[in-house]
Amino acid sequence: MKRVIFALIFLASSTSFAQFTSSIQAGYTHDSNVFGNFAEVPDNYLSMNLSLENYIGWDYSAFDLSYNGGLSSYNEYPAQDSWNHLLEANYRIQLSRIADDDDTSETTSMSETMPADSLETFLTLYGTLNRALPHSGDFLAYANYNAVGTASFRFTAAQALITHLYYTVNYTGYDELTSLSNIENLGRVVVGILPSNDVYIYLDGSVGTKRYYGVDTVSTAVKNLINMHSKGVLKGKGRGGSQSSQGVRSYVLDSPSASQATYGAGVNYSAGQWGADASLLFRKNLSGTARYINAVAKFAGGQSQVYDDPYSYHGTQFNIGASRDSLVAGINVSAGFMLATKDYSRPALDTSETVVLAKQRRDNYSDLSLALSRSFSSGGFPAGYTIGLNYDHVVNSSNDEFYNFTDDVVSLFITVNLF
Repeated sequence: MKRVIFALIFLASSTSFAQFTSSIQAGYTHDSNVFGNFAEVPDNYLSMNLSLENYIGWDYSAFDLSYNGGLSSYNEYPAQDSWNHLLEANYRIQLSRIADDDDTSETTSMSETMPADSLETFLTLYGTLNRALPHSGDFLAYANYNAVGTASFRFTAAQALITHLYYTVNYTGYDELTSLSNIENLGRVVVGILPSNDVYIYLDGSVGTKRYYGVDTVSTAVKNLINMHSKGVLKGKGRGGSQSSQGVRSYVLDSPSASQATYGAGVNYSAGQWGADASLLFRKNLSGTARYINAVAKFAGGQSQVYDDPYSYHGTQFNIGASRDSLVAGINVSAGFMLATKDYSRPALDTSETVVLAKQRRDNYSDLSLALSRSFSSGGFPAGYTIGLNYDHVVNSSNDEFYNFTDDVVSLFITVNLF
């Protein structure tokens, strides 16, 4: 408690540093399977984003406030056009000071990024407020707002043993899909060691609960969404042979609450311009099953948890990635691979959803990604710009015919740093 009081008093008399940055980004994306199902319906879309950020750093604390606004405009499915507004706030305070007053080797300025080998104790408070608003038509049912609050406490129990404690409250409310509105409480612990200045190894564990609100009835909005997304079945390739989208596909809105545990380990490597990471995560359902609507594996507008909530399955997830700054002619390169197994407590069906193929749906999901970018700076206005190219190859092998698909996503973008 004395440390907290000391830090707050010192803050009142400390020097400060402020930095404001802003950027705009324009991107064009081709998605070969915009709805993420076996029908493989392609679409192209244009995205525009505005980013504003103001960072203020004091000797022993820092405050970061940012806004990101985005507009997505689709070619084949303009009803998917959507606005997204995200406001984020981050306040971090240093609760301990290990260096002596006359020890000049220890910095007294709080940078935007916390050194991994810092032995200090930090308390960080995060807050986000997000509003997603589709443009028109049946997609308006996706309109939602999301509020998240997180408290993080970081301390060192030994010279190279670092512990992070997190507690998060996450509320998502849907304007029309009230039965999907939910609140999540999540506790998380990350314990890591630094065997060298370049390597960080950690164990990660969390327990979360999610409670749903609203009535357990399927609204007209949900039925319209399922019918609309199933239009791709007219190009059906599945063994079930469904050639019509007139019927409402299955939906399950049971289980008013669910709980889940995750645990795993990972390693990060950073040396000069090289970076690499790998992690393995296990997901285990403890009770209940997240609400689940069949017929769509993803939603291009980003509301994928409507159809693939992590609480609705258990399994494993493996990630590996590497990056290199200025690999060739100033081009930054990064690559990654993610492999996940997902076991749902739902049966696997054919595309007509009349024949049960297996008692439990099981997916093997993989995502191979590659990103290239090149940054240019200028001494005036704008401050610089970045040109980038991103590619993702997604394969979802499922025993449910509707979710057995591949997807290729290519994005070209330019980001202009205004200040």
